[in-house]
Amino acid sequence: MVLLFVPDQQLVVAAWIAITVVILGFGLLERRIFGPALESAGQLWQVFWVGVALLLCTLQLWHAFAPIDDRTRMAAAAVAAAGWLAAGLAPWRAIFRSLPRSLPGIAASLACALWLSNQCLGGPRFGDTGLYLIPSVHWAESYAVVPGIANLFVPLGYNISYFLFGALIDTGPFSHRIYPIINSSIL
Repeated sequence: MVLLFVPDQQLVVAAWIAITVVILGFGLLERRIFGPALESAGQLWQVFWVGVALLLCTLQLWHAFAPIDDRTRMAAAAVAAAGWLAAGLAPWRAIFRSLPRSLPGIAASLACALWLSNQCLGGPRFGDTGLYLIPSVHWAESYAVVPGIANLFVPLGYNISYFLFGALIDTGPFSHRIYPIINSSIL
């Protein structure tokens, strides 16, 4: 019996890959500007987490002046592309050098991705999703930060970076259906 990803699972995994590429692009740009050259694939894990921090800080700053909309998505993609271009071939060399000894980990990751992508397609399972996740994400997509908004509706005043990340990924086939992605991401 062969286990295959169904089309919806393929979309989820493709979204995970796209998010990872953007986050790594942010981290690679920081590494190119401030850090030493990338020497091993193991350093990509550090680059990834620096990219997460930079992406979330960028979203917080952006949201202070503008909503998280298509302009934000295009700017994030441009910064990520600049990071990958600035890094050159170094990340690819590091990945290909470590590929033979990483095959068991890659196989285990694919098995986990198969299971997790199936599990996250169930939709929202928490009652408070409609209370503050959905309104906060749509608010972040529609408006910049409004001083004093928490006095009117407390959940909109949280301005948690998780919601800004949700607004960033609320596009394409997951437009207004971000649950499979946001609840299965590591952020």
